[in-house]
Amino acid sequence: MHWLVRIAERADLNGDRPDVPPETVAQDAWPVVARAYRVADERLSFLVAQYFRLEVADFDGGDRDAVLLVPEAISRKHHVYTAVQVGSTSTDSHV
Repeated sequence: MHWLVRIAERADLNGDRPDVPPETVAQDAWPVVARAYRVADERLSFLVAQYFRLEVADFDGGDRDAVLLVPEAISRKHHVYTAVQVGSTSTDSHV
């Protein structure tokens, strides 16, 4: 069972369990799970963050200059967005 399915079921979401192999990358599994459990991306993001004891990334409230800290090629390859820079440290969010 894919970890996104496990999170959805742990949250008692109603829907038919989708057949998503465990090795499926999150980017491909996400829309399948969201559709199967009829849940908005925002709610699924909250559930995933809660499961991993994280805060949901706020892309609107980020430091606009922080994106310049990570080269675009690396950001695209690893699906990483630098949201905030504090001193010489940056906070990265995976999407």
